[in-house]
Amino acid sequence: MGLTRKTFSSCTITFEVLLALAGLYSISCTHEGGSRPAMPIRLVPEISESVASYALVEASLGMPMAISLPDLHLPEGYTDAEILGHGSTIQLNDLAGQEAFTIRIWGESGAERLLSVSTHPPDFPGFTRSTSGPVAPGQIYTTTFDSSVRVNPPGYNLILSETGDPVYFHRLIGYPFNFQKFSYANGVQRYAFAQTITDDLVLLDANFRELRRHKGLQNTWHGTVPADVHDFIFYADDHYVLASTSERIMDLTAFGGKSDSHVKGTIIQEIQDGQVLWEWDSTDYPQFFSTSTDSNDYTNTNPASKPAADYMHFNSMALDPKDNGYILSFRHQDAIIKILPFAPRDSHSLIQIKWVLGGGGNMFTKSSPWNFFHQHMARIVSRSGQSLALSLFDNNNGHYDLSHSSGKVLSLDEDRMTADLIDQYPGSANTVAMGSFQYFGPGECFFGWGTTPRITEISGGQTTFSLEFAKGIACYRAFKIR
Repeated sequence: MGLTRKTFSSCTITFEVLLALAGLYSISCTHEGGSRPAMPIRLVPEISESVASYALVEASLGMPMAISLPDLHLPEGYTDAEILGHGSTIQLNDLAGQEAFTIRIWGESGAERLLSVSTHPPDFPGFTRSTSGPVAPGQIYTTTFDSSVRVNPPGYNLILSETGDPVYFHRLIGYPFNFQKFSYANGVQRYAFAQTITDDLVLLDANFRELRRHKGLQNTWHGTVPADVHDFIFYADDHYVLASTSERIMDLTAFGGKSDSHVKGTIIQEIQDGQVLWEWDSTDYPQFFSTSTDSNDYTNTNPASKPAADYMHFNSMALDPKDNGYILSFRHQDAIIKILPFAPRDSHSLIQIKWVLGGGGNMFTKSSPWNFFHQHMARIVSRSGQSLALSLFDNNNGHYDLSHSSGKVLSLDEDRMTADLIDQYPGSANTVAMGSFQYFGPGECFFGWGTTPRITEISGGQTTFSLEFAKGIACYRAFKIR
């Protein structure tokens, strides 16, 4: 295809890659350097004299596991280690907790111990699953954390097979969010996730090794800002788009607030080679103070006693390759907003808002009745001229008496400014927060149900696969890479 995104330096993103980033389909690529190296064996808990049984912190079916002394953090007196019956490496055959192996550690003094190693830790998220029809091939990407643990809970990045078998996992402390795969225009494969305990975007290479961490960059108006966990896009290792939440003190008396109201604004930055290409700041657009539908009490002047008003609450971004616009979803606006960072403008003008879909600032005529509330994960499904199809996960907060949460597809005409509901898939649960919806075509879609810790696939209009996590496990999103 000839359509490409704007080119900065040597980075060009093709339309196919943009659709892959939007979740429409995957692009296959080879791993850098050919065959994959071994993954280091790291154990939990740390090795001590009082513990005999351990588990892997991270594992992949596609990579051998290799033992090394620095990664084991051996107690004093132990100087060598091996995997009994395997030597220095072992190839795992399953990650479902059915496989175990033994590590022997010893030292020059004659000290020797045998350590029993399980495939995954005891707090690995439990789940049940069922298959009732044909399931599309591919892999499921998701993150989980234990919502019953209030401070720094154990969390997991997970890759599952199409039928729910663990293919890869990584145990982390904190709340990992939005684990996903990116394929660059040059075929390089990367993984990335957001780690809330450090407020970073964490970029991994094709072998899950950490490459670097990113935050929002400072400018004349603010300092370095934490990376928002909800969504991000990587075009190259040093070319990415992220969101941040920045607290501000503003005069909001015109909106029923105080002259020193504390609010949480949303900042979106595109960054390349350590430079901000553009920045969009929600506090530059006062109309959103009046259209907020949640967390919009602007009388809070002391955030120590009352949280700042989170009147926007960003949760997704997607690039429209037709005009290089970014489609942004804001939970507390009940709205999806399209901005045009690269539209012609002088140095003193704001980034143009092309349109607002839904909420109090809706700019579209509804040819047929539709609404959505506290939505998540807005994605472009298709594009033809000035018309585009947009999918979204409708949490439907406050309207559960009418319908449960659902996946919806809207057709937008950007010339006529009309919007029609063209497809929807109602669920059986009320998802208060989080959630995801991928639309592959009529009767073909994939759900992550957020606070209802469930994953489902619909094929031929019927639910053909369902995975339900154990009570207390939260699952922000789930992607199916076909």
